[in-house]
Amino acid sequence: MKEEFSFINDYAYVQNMRYDSHIKIQYDIDPEAESCRILKMLLQPIVENSIQHGIFERESKSGDVVIMAWLEDGDILFTISDTGMGIPPQQLVNILDGTGAGSGSNIGIYNTNQRLQLLYGERYGLQYQSAYGDGTEVHVRIPAIKYREKTLL
Repeated sequence: MKEEFSFINDYAYVQNMRYDSHIKIQYDIDPEAESCRILKMLLQPIVENSIQHGIFERESKSGDVVIMAWLEDGDILFTISDTGMGIPPQQLVNILDGTGAGSGSNIGIYNTNQRLQLLYGERYGLQYQSAYGDGTEVHVRIPAIKYREKTLL
């Protein structure tokens, strides 16, 4: 999980340098969740969308992304929230189907959701909540799979 957070921090750093913006990434991670494995590049596309289509849509080009993770009923739950522009209701309806009703194709989000459901089943994946003008929350559910300690046989 730490590697994923490193990718996210690096991405935000580059965007801050490139656009002279002020994007702040905050984490609230339950230590139990931190001891679990996650797919590579699971959260980064979500954070990228939060910045590109949320925060950068604001005139100030600044805002916060908060990433939370905790364990619940044998799963890891993530919430990625941003202080960006939010998603218009007509786009929010189709955000996970890859039809590209808005400024982008939604293909990264579509692929991330599809990958999770193919690997883990339909109860897993992404859910979006947004209020246009007030930001977006993305909820991610995956099974909690603990790292195994290496043992010598």
